[in-house]
Amino acid sequence: MGRDDFERCTPFEFYEVWNRWGQQHRDSERGAWERARVMAMFFIQPYVKGKLTVHDVLPLPWDEEDSSVKGEEISKEEFNRRFEEAKRRNGLK
Repeated sequence: MGRDDFERCTPFEFYEVWNRWGQQHRDSERGAWERARVMAMFFIQPYVKGKLTVHDVLPLPWDEEDSSVKGEEISKEEFNRRFEEAKRRNGLK
């Protein structure tokens, strides 16, 4: 993101860009872990009786994501209201 784009962002827009950027990096990291555990399963399978799954070989935290841990979804208006309120509390303009 260029400086001009950054300066024109509202707090809500910046938060969304930052959130998507973080999600992209998490997905990239997960992809590497998924490939590693598939390879591990293929290496181990000939030495194991029965059929393995990738979850048996290397369970990962996101396999059983808890749906109750989702973040709070707020509207753009509510986000901006909270932002303005925080600025007032901290003496910012």
